[in-house]
Amino acid sequence: MKKNINNSEDLEKIKQILADFTLVFDRHICLIPTYSKIKYIEKKTGEFSHGGQLLKINGDNLLLKIHTGFKPILWTLKYKDYAIYIENLEKKKTKRKQKNNLYKLYDAGLLK
Repeated sequence: MKKNINNSEDLEKIKQILADFTLVFDRHICLIPTYSKIKYIEKKTGEFSHGGQLLKINGDNLLLKIHTGFKPILWTLKYKDYAIYIENLEKKKTKRKQKNNLYKLYDAGLLK
């Protein structure tokens, strides 16, 4: 069952999931790099989807590769009908640096 932003229980979970993602305005869709991780919310119903990787922008459509089980699925959606979120790479880089620094401290025997 899909999560919906109109449900208060789901809304908190969706906010946590989207904490490392940034809303993309329609006029900036063309600037999204290929292979970026995308999540989206349908504007009419409020249904949240985990999306996938952006493969191509073709006019008003986004071509996504979605991994479900063993075979990836190619999926298109009209971005004007959805609120599109893109993974914030700066936050991801910061977390990776923190993890690497913690590992270095652990490896040097400074953490117990």
